[in-house]
Amino acid sequence: MRQEGIGLLNAFALPTAAAVVVTLLARSITSYALHVLAHRVPLLWRMHRVHHSDTAVDLSTGVRHHPFELMFAAACHAAAAVMLGLSVPALIAYEATAVALTFWSHANLRLPSAVERLASFIFVTPAAHHVHHSARRFETDSNYGEVLLVWDWLFGTLHRRDHREVATMPIGLGADHDGDAPSLVRQLALPFRRERGPPIDGEAEAARLG
Repeated sequence: MRQEGIGLLNAFALPTAAAVVVTLLARSITSYALHVLAHRVPLLWRMHRVHHSDTAVDLSTGVRHHPFELMFAAACHAAAAVMLGLSVPALIAYEATAVALTFWSHANLRLPSAVERLASFIFVTPAAHHVHHSARRFETDSNYGEVLLVWDWLFGTLHRRDHREVATMPIGLGADHDGDAPSLVRQLALPFRRERGPPIDGEAEAARLG
């Protein structure tokens, strides 16, 4: 870590302010990358789909995660922090902000149109994140940002919908909906179960759902 003289950033004489900025960006893009992998790697998806099994997004969805996924993400973030020598105070500030925004982005809130347009250019808003929970797989595989949407802008994974449409769109896993979603035991066992059916083709599903 930076305070202990460990990690890549300690090879450079960065001012404190620059180290803080690098730490925040590094933590943010690591979260984005892990989220993308969670959707694309079958084993990780079997853990992450627990989060997507809700058919209505609300505050409880923000804490609906498989414990193995949480442990995997924590290990990856810890490894990145040590290898890069990130700033501990900046990481603490990021984590506090991320927790608050996680609840906010999953809440049943509708921002005024002007505020939604402006905020979603930078930050993850409820409407932007609810699109990520759409029952349409091509929308589920978008808007991976945790705090910032900048990575989705840069890597072409941003999908925008009018926030009024978001309020009425189908939520969950669509045709892949797991009937055992209400069962805690079955959800905990999900990583060890074979996923039923092949991944849904985004274009085909878009045509089917209109």
